[in-house]
Amino acid sequence: MRTSAYRNFSDGDNLFTSIKKDVRNRNGQFVSFAMIVPDSCHPQNGQQCLRFRIPLPEFLSNSSKYVAELWLYKKDNVTDYTITQIIEDPLLGTIQEIFYVSNQTEREFWTKLDVTYLIDKLVTDVLDFRVYYGSAIPFLTTENKKPLLITFYYRD
Repeated sequence: MRTSAYRNFSDGDNLFTSIKKDVRNRNGQFVSFAMIVPDSCHPQNGQQCLRFRIPLPEFLSNSSKYVAELWLYKKDNVTDYTITQIIEDPLLGTIQEIFYVSNQTEREFWTKLDVTYLIDKLVTDVLDFRVYYGSAIPFLTTENKKPLLITFYYRD
C-alpha cells in the first residue's frame, strides 16, 4: 500500500495553464482521458464501486524517461479517498495496488497523483482503476472534468 503525492490548485488556476508551466524543459506531453466502465465492478463492504480505464500512450516503451500523473477533479467536502489499481498478470493473477489520497482541502479542485510507479508494473497498455466509496463518488466524471492521465516524456 502506498500514499501518492498530490498537488492542490487554487480556484484561479486553470489545469491546462498549469500543465504548460510544468512542461518546461521537457520534450513532450500526452493526455489520455479516462473511459468509465459502467457495471464492471462489485460493491465491497457496503461501498459502491466505480471502474475507469485509461489507455497508455504507445511511445512510453520507446521513451527513456517519463512521468505520469493521474488528474482528478475532487468534489467539495472530500478530504480523503482510496483508489485501487487492478493489474492483471498472466503469471501472478490479479494484483491490487492500493493508494490513499488524504489531507486535502474541502473545496472542489483539480488534484494530481504521481502514478509513474504504477505504469512500471504493467504488462498491458491500460491503467485500470477502481474507486470504492460510500454515498457519493469523491471526484467528478463529467465530460470536461473526468479523470485523465498526463504523461511527460523525455527523449535522449
